[in-house]
Amino acid sequence: MPNPVFCSFVSNFWHSILCWKIEFGTTYSFLVEKCLKILIEDGFIKNFFYKDYNLFIEGAPLDFWTKYNRIVLYSTPRKIKIINYVDLISITNTGGYFLISTPFGILNDADARWFKTGGVLLMGIF
Repeated sequence: MPNPVFCSFVSNFWHSILCWKIEFGTTYSFLVEKCLKILIEDGFIKNFFYKDYNLFIEGAPLDFWTKYNRIVLYSTPRKIKIINYVDLISITNTGGYFLISTPFGILNDADARWFKTGGVLLMGIF
């Protein structure tokens, strides 16, 4: 389930891309750390490191804007967007990249389709 720290991370990530920042920071959260590891594997950010109980993220590649132009936060602590496998297929056919909290852990949309599972839709990058 998303927490306020995750919501702040998504907002900071979006604003750092808008401002062409190389680095930005956020408060540590296990959910944020798991999402960052997936974003690194898929090439959306370069790296992250810990410093004084905070996470510092080395920014998105410079060609981010040529591929994507929006980051959407779907679930907040007060509003949770739960999708099943059939909804996941219809949502991912629209294009974009999604992070989903599933029973198998935090997965991107391709891995969630491979496991044929749904879950809490956390964020999307279009």
